[in-house]
Amino acid sequence: MTAQRTLNYGVKAGLLTGLGSSVTDCLYACVGAFGLNLISDFLLKYQNIVNLAGGCLIVGMGIRMFASSFAVGITNPAAILTFLFAFSWFGIHGQTGLAEGIGLVCGVFIGTYIWWGTLTGAASMFRKKSKKDCLPVMNRVFRLILILFGAVILVRNFLN
Repeated sequence: MTAQRTLNYGVKAGLLTGLGSSVTDCLYACVGAFGLNLISDFLLKYQNIVNLAGGCLIVGMGIRMFASSFAVGITNPAAILTFLFAFSWFGIHGQTGLAEGIGLVCGVFIGTYIWWGTLTGAASMFRKKSKKDCLPVMNRVFRLILILFGAVILVRNFLN
């Protein structure tokens, strides 16, 4: 979405899209850093429903190309599982102090926003060098990628 919006609307749109995703990642970091067990337990208990909702949302985005990056990030099963894995790997179990937790959340935000900023910059350079008539083709490619990604999530969810 970040690359697609940068190509269509410019750097500002790409950075704002990346910002929405970074904020979502910070929410997941808060869950791990500050021991928000209620949310963590809910996500684990209803993982299939979250996956189903995320898959439907991603397919819908590919068809309509209309949703916010925050909504995608918050229902993205890959993001949820990545944070669960990372927190277990590094031994973060909600027992961090306030300073460590804030440091973790700030680090997640800075790291993810550097990623989205880099992606936006690369897409912006591509946009400047590409012909105007290739943008509709790129939109169809991004739409197809989103549909396929969402479909894989949905199929995997039903197989489980």
